[in-house]
Amino acid sequence: MENALATAAACDLTGNWHCQFRIILLGDATVGKTSLTGVLPPLSQQALIDCSWGFGNHACDGGEEWYAYEWIMRHGGIPSTESYDSYLGQNGYCHYNQSELMAKVSGYFNVESGNATALKAALHKHGPVAVNIEASHKSFAFYANGIYYEPDCGNHTVMLDHAVLAVGCGVLQGESYWLIKNSWSTYWGNDGYILMSMKKNNCGVATVATYPILARQPSRIQLTSRYATDLLTLEVATE
Repeated sequence: MENALATAAACDLTGNWHCQFRIILLGDATVGKTSLTGVLPPLSQQALIDCSWGFGNHACDGGEEWYAYEWIMRHGGIPSTESYDSYLGQNGYCHYNQSELMAKVSGYFNVESGNATALKAALHKHGPVAVNIEASHKSFAFYANGIYYEPDCGNHTVMLDHAVLAVGCGVLQGESYWLIKNSWSTYWGNDGYILMSMKKNNCGVATVATYPILARQPSRIQLTSRYATDLLTLEVATE
């Protein structure tokens, strides 16, 4: 089974992009590496900030997941936090050692835009998926619990201003939802997570969804996610 890297994103509370693409690959590569070796290495967020300028990203002035994917594909992986730097919250000097790169990526896949069934299938087969949403409403900033639905939320690409991680889906009291991991710390939302309504592709969860594919794959891996007792459990089963 093809193994995807789990995706995460970082953004400040203003709703601007502000360095958010930095973790999109890192959650990806972290889960991918875990699936292959059973080890969860901390990968350097700062490396993406410092090094992917030539692929279309602009460090703390903004970036895109697929540009980061392209950088990792071209350079053969991404350095660990230990070998590079931890996240500094500002632009830095690119200084990675080629011999210390890990989590190689062979490609990435764009889930069919607006297709909830395709996104569910990607989650089931490949694990967490990077998605973009509109997060500019106060109702999102102050979300605490329940299934989030914002009537004024857009779902067109031009309106999407925040990258997050789709890690699962489910049904609560008859209403279908996406389980989304945000990057505004565990003090935001429900321990850092939000249930977002699938109704009418609210806030564009299914509009722009991507996941990268590891260059080296094990014989068989199963990655599942579930929401239980307000906590996310990621289970990696290998044989």
